[in-house]
Amino acid sequence: MSILTKLFEKKDSFRDIVSVCFLSQGLGIAIAKYNTENTLQLAFSEFFPETNIEAQEKILRQLAGSYQLTECDTYLLLESRDYRHLSIEAPVVEDHEMKAALRWKVTDLVDFSVEDACLDFYRLPDAKHTNSKKMLR
Repeated sequence: MSILTKLFEKKDSFRDIVSVCFLSQGLGIAIAKYNTENTLQLAFSEFFPETNIEAQEKILRQLAGSYQLTECDTYLLLESRDYRHLSIEAPVVEDHEMKAALRWKVTDLVDFSVEDACLDFYRLPDAKHTNSKKMLR
């Protein structure tokens, strides 16, 4: 199993926190752990000027072993070049069908294959005008 899969899989309880930032210049990692007084403290914070994916994975594996990161709540910070944030009209479908409907709706709005994308959404508050369409972001 990939180290990223282990870091981001759902856990039963969340105690410590790890934040991972993949940047064009390297890899940033911060780890916060709870001490005996149940206070969260920064245990590790470092930037690694390493852009090679295999080398970044090796760094993550070493830190995962040293700090037991597979039991942490994990946050991923993305650079703006790594995601798209769109406002679109909400498709008229049931909630459980929304992500599939969004794939069709955003196909012409992005410059990459939606099959390679992770899509998520949240509903925007209803507009004050009664004839306004429901929107998603």
